[in-house]
Amino acid sequence: MQNRQTAYLVALLTISLAAVTMFYNATFGDEKPPKMVASEFDGKIVTVYFGDPTSGHGQILTDVSLTEIGGRMVLVGTGAHTPVDDNWTEGVRIGVAWDSVGTYYAMTKEQYDAKIKQHSKY
Repeated sequence: MQNRQTAYLVALLTISLAAVTMFYNATFGDEKPPKMVASEFDGKIVTVYFGDPTSGHGQILTDVSLTEIGGRMVLVGTGAHTPVDDNWTEGVRIGVAWDSVGTYYAMTKEQYDAKIKQHSKY
């Protein structure tokens, strides 16, 4: 009698574990972080700001892509040419943690050049 109860208990536990595993996989198994549309940054010059865009604390990037590094989404690009003489980031690969970006502007080269001309002090 005891063996029969033990067998039922083991079978019940096995079925319960299988049900929980299937439920978990059905709910969370295929969950992936949302992906940005690749064309969002293709061929664009992207200005990213960390917080308030009027503060001027940001980066201007070309050849931008969004990739995962160390479990975090990172915006990776090359420092863009600007009219500033001491632009030490020009041509350098730059990575910006996506969760630190407060605001971004994605512009075509023509839009970027027009904005530089419009707002340039140089």
